[in-house]
Amino acid sequence: MRKITVETARRIAGSSVGAGRTRELSLVEFLRAGDSFRICAAAHRWPPLATFDAFLQCGVDDDGDDTLHWRPFAIDDADYVAARAEVDPEGQVDALGASDGDWRTWFSAAVERLAARSQPRGSDRS
Repeated sequence: MRKITVETARRIAGSSVGAGRTRELSLVEFLRAGDSFRICAAAHRWPPLATFDAFLQCGVDDDGDDTLHWRPFAIDDADYVAARAEVDPEGQVDALGASDGDWRTWFSAAVERLAARSQPRGSDRS
C-alpha cells in the first residue's frame, strides 16, 4: 500500500503559517488524519473512488488547528477498499446524490447527514 508524504502547517486566523513538520503516512494513517476523513468515518459513508480521487487531487485538508498538505495523487480501487475497511469497517460507499468527482457537494451532504443524525429525535432544527 502506498505511502503519502504529508506536511502539517499551523493555521492562524484561517491561514497556514510557516513550514510545519513533514511525515510519511500509510494510506490507513492518512485516512485517519484530516477533518474530511473523520467526517467520512463518523458518518460511516465514503465517496465513490472517482470523488475521493478528485479530493486527493486538491492536496490539502484541515486537521484541527493545522492544515495538511500533500502532493496530489490517486489510488486504485483495491487500496481504497482495503484502507476503508480498516479505518471504518461499518462504512459504505454512497454517492450521497453528488456527481462523480464532485467532492465539494459530497462532503457538504456528508456533513448534513452527520448533523441530522446527531439531532435528538423530535427536535425542531428551526
